[in-house]
Parts: sequence; structure tokens; C-alpha cells
Amino acid sequence: MDASVGTQRAAGFDYDVKANYLTTALQIRNTAVLQVLRRPSYWLFLAIHLGIKYAHASGHLDNGVDSYLYVSWHDLKVIGGITTFFQVFYVNQCFERYNRLYHSTRDMMGLIYDAALDLRMNISSEAPQHMRLALRYLVSGVILYFCELDGVVNQAEWQELMDLSLVSQDEKDYLDKLGPQAKRLTLLHWTSDVACGGYRIATQKVKLPQNLWRGQQERLMHIRSLQQNILDTLSLPIPFVYFHLLCMMTMINLFFMALAMGVSNSIFGTVLYCFASVITIGIMEVSADLTDPFGNDDVDFPVGRWLADWLHHVVLIAEEDAFPKKQNWKEALANQRPLVQVDPGKDMFSSSGFAQASRGSPQLYQELSNFSSDSDDCSTPHSSARNLNVIVASERT
Repeated sequence: MDASVGTQRAAGFDYDVKANYLTTALQIRNTAVLQVLRRPSYWLFLAIHLGIKYAHASGHLDNGVDSYLYVSWHDLKVIGGITTFFQVFYVNQCFERYNRLYHSTRDMMGLIYDAALDLRMNISSEAPQHMRLALRYLVSGVILYFCELDGVVNQAEWQELMDLSLVSQDEKDYLDKLGPQAKRLTLLHWTSDVACGGYRIATQKVKLPQNLWRGQQERLMHIRSLQQNILDTLSLPIPFVYFHLLCMMTMINLFFMALAMGVSNSIFGTVLYCFASVITIGIMEVSADLTDPFGNDDVDFPVGRWLADWLHHVVLIAEEDAFPKKQNWKEALANQRPLVQVDPGKDMFSSSGFAQASRGSPQLYQELSNFSSDSDDCSTPHSSARNLNVIVASERT
């Protein structure tokens, strides 16, 4: 969701949910309509419909009840109802898959913020080079993971990694010989090895608690688990037998709609058929796009923009010169006053967009209160990642 109120980000395309419905419905760009118009099957069935319409208008085709080409609308409801049910189920499964891939991707990237913050806080003073090298390997592994989702890392991608000083030439030569997905696992191992060395140094110099490394190790394992979940989801599409039946029912439904609307005397028969076929085929197109959101379709994730924003904030956490040190807190501690209490029923920040959106909804406040009381443990990597994502988004806006 974009920072502005009412604006939704549909992967690579921004749109306003409060825009005029008619204007939105008439839009062609960034919609499934263009994909439908590129499908030969759409024009084939439209040509069949127009041919039937012409034959009926010229008297060569009888639409009487006794005609052997007569189609009852009652009979069409059967195949139409079955097709609708199967399509709705298919779209729902594809959208759930899309959401699962989105949350796994964003949670994985959010965990890197946690790892960077942990390394900065615990070992940057005693082992700054270990922190930098571990983060470089960790960031490189995540980027290579996305680059290799199509099965190969091309030379342009390697060159961009080297231009960003994320991979050296020797490392590139070694990693390039490894098989698919072995690159990310190797870099994750390098990250763990280097970070562990940094924690050992910090433990010896400043008596850092040894259990802190265990939390970092669990975070790295969680990153690997999320990467595997994405791969497993992508490698398990909707079974072909189901997809085959759905395609067959869709084609049969389009053919009999073309016949039934073709022999209709209404002047709106062709118009209705065009809209019905666009919607029917369009649902199949949208479902196909949702199945694999890593690409260049309108609904695909903007991974390139995500990576740029993510890398910027990872480096910001690790290298920002103005990052607070312990000695900087003396003046702030001396000037700190007691915290100001507020009325729990007060409508705070009433001029902001989020306050306007939730105004007059005490149920929302109650639900959030219940959620907070049920979620006392907020120290898990999953929760920390989401909290840090919110902080980063707020900082950007």
C-alpha cells in the first residue's frame, strides 16, 4: 500500500481505490483486457458467434424449439454454473499462492534488517570487518537467490553485483561453478561462519553473552526456510488435470454462449457475448499471472525496486555515521522528562489519513487491544521483521 490515502500498489502499478468506478472500468492499460485481446481463442469464438449471428439473420439458421441447433438457456446454466465454480476456486487458490509468496518474500527481506541491526549493535565496535563481510555475503546471497529463480544467473547480473562491490571476481568465479540454489546456501554458510567469528571476538573483548549468537543463527536458518518455502510454492502449481478440465469447461461454455447469443434476436446479443468472453478468458489470464509473480507482468512483484530500497536501508543500518553510540545518550538521559499520559478515548492525529480511515470504529481499537494482549512475545524474528519494516516505511514517508 502506498503512503497516500486510498492508493493501492498492485505490484508494479499504482491505482486509486476511490477513483470513479466508470473511469476505472473503461481503463484498458495495465488490465487483463489487453491480454485477452491477444489471445487467438477470443477472436476464434467471436468469429464463430458472428458467423452464427449472420446465418440466423439471413434465414439460414432457425432458432425454433424444434431446431436441431436450438440451445436452451436453462441447459446453459448447468455448464455455466460448473465453470463459474471451478474458475472461482482456481482464482482463489492462485491468489492465496500469490499472497503466500508475497509475505514470504517480504518477511525474508525484513529478517535481513534484523540481522543487520543485531550485528551493528553487538559486534560492530569490536569486529567491524566481520560485520561488513557477513552482511555482504548475506545480501549477496539474497540477491543471487532472486536472480536464480529463472534457473540461471546471467553475466549482466554478475556484473551488477560486482559493480556494487557485493561479490569479488574470485568469489564470482567460484560461485558461478555451483549448481542451482547452491550459491545461496554457500553464501549463507559464509555469512554464518564470518558472523560467528565476530561474535567470538566480541565475547572475548567485552564479555558479550554467548546466547546472542544463537538468536542470530536461528534468524539465518529462518531466512533459509523462507527461501525454501518460496521455491517449494513455485515448484507446486495447480495440478494439470484440474487446469485441463477448467480449460475444457471454459471453451465449451464460450462455444455454447456463442451459439445461444448468436441466434438471439436482441441487438445486444453480440455486445453481451463480447463482455462475457472477455470476463471469462480474463479470469484465466489473471489467475495465470498470479501463479508466478516473479517476472515482468503487471501483477508481478517489483523485486528490483524492493531490492534497491532494501539494500539502501541495510547499508544505512550498518554504516550510518550518525548511528547512536552509548556515550551519546548522556545528554538525552539528563534531559528526559516523565512520559506524558493520554486519554485512551482521545482521537489522536485526527488530520492524518489513518485516523480518518479508522474514525468511528471502536471495534477496531478493541480488536487491536485483544491482539496485543494475545501476542506478548514480540521477540521472534517474524515479529521483529514486520516491526522494522513499519519503522523503515515510516522513515521514508
